[in-house]
Amino acid sequence: MALFLQHTSSMANQSSNTAAAASKPKILSVCSDDSVLRTRGMVLQNAGYCVSSAEDYGQAVDQCASRNFDVAVLSASLPYDDRIALAAEVKKRSPATHVVMYCRIHEMPAYADAVIDPFDGPGALLFAIESTLDE
Repeated sequence: MALFLQHTSSMANQSSNTAAAASKPKILSVCSDDSVLRTRGMVLQNAGYCVSSAEDYGQAVDQCASRNFDVAVLSASLPYDDRIALAAEVKKRSPATHVVMYCRIHEMPAYADAVIDPFDGPGALLFAIESTLDE
């Protein structure tokens, strides 16, 4: 009987963990630099987000085809034209998805909901994500 109760308790924890994961905002982080991608992923997960990663335009489009994201973060390590095309593709597939793009402020692309300077730290990224989610 105790085993059954433990199993039931474990199932309840799994269910609440699944519900919590489902309620977390979903972030797609796109960056061609693997170490930056991993670090950004850890920062975002520690802030309470559900994070998926892609290393290039193709991987990001594949991920967008299989699920909806609340925010897409596009890194400056991607070629500028790829960032613009990817932002447009994200908005086409899911207009409600917010796009946060690393680039120079003077390069404010039409599809970006927020722009972050590539030299800004993780606090600027978290602020930009929260700001776009609050809109």
